[in-house]
Amino acid sequence: MKSPYIFTMKKDPRGVHWFGTNNGGISRFDGKSWKTYLPSDGLADFWVYGIDFASDGTTWIATWDGVSRFDGTTFKNYNTEDGLADRWVYALAIDRDKSVWFGTEGGVSRIDTQGNWKTWRHEDGLGAPNKLGLTRSENTGFGTLSKSEMDDYKHRHDLSILDPGGNETYNENYVFSMAIDRDGNKWFGTWGGGPPVSTARPGRTTQRMTVSPGTSFTRSRSIRPTERSGSGPTTAFPASTAVSG
Repeated sequence: MKSPYIFTMKKDPRGVHWFGTNNGGISRFDGKSWKTYLPSDGLADFWVYGIDFASDGTTWIATWDGVSRFDGTTFKNYNTEDGLADRWVYALAIDRDKSVWFGTEGGVSRIDTQGNWKTWRHEDGLGAPNKLGLTRSENTGFGTLSKSEMDDYKHRHDLSILDPGGNETYNENYVFSMAIDRDGNKWFGTWGGGPPVSTARPGRTTQRMTVSPGTSFTRSRSIRPTERSGSGPTTAFPASTAVSG
């Protein structure tokens, strides 16, 4: 591995472990040997935040400068000019119809099996209503844009949530996490929101969630559906939005 700092890890259907790192690309371990992929190999960026595996054997990778599709030999990269909502991508998930969903700093995007893109933002239903009246944050990331940053580890990402007065802020299109549950609902963790309880179904509705009494924070860094008889998904943190369709 090129970096000791791990953002994400996942095991593929063949039992190979993949690790997305901070400034070290993506590494894989098959139980015997390691292999690391960097932008010099075709990877979109050195910073990797999400990994998922398609049924055709390809690997999808979310980075701070777009997404990569890896067929085991060659990388194909996608960015805003292709249809991605924003270059900084934190989460991805592959749906049962084989389309791929991406959570970015500028909304949610999907690419279908025909290569068609679609994006959802707050005006389309993404992100909880700002019922607390929080100041909107214009905070965004700083992707790998210069050789100096790559060589000197100057890359940084300001994730502060407070305004100059020390109050929490709100950014309705900023997606930190996502998951697809067993019913096909898409769940997105955004910057500002509340506990997710959704009855949305694919192709029908978009439901927003907001902060409820007893909720002490407004950002979701992780969502993970659990299999429980007779129940919907549960999450690691509140502040999430479920979008179907």
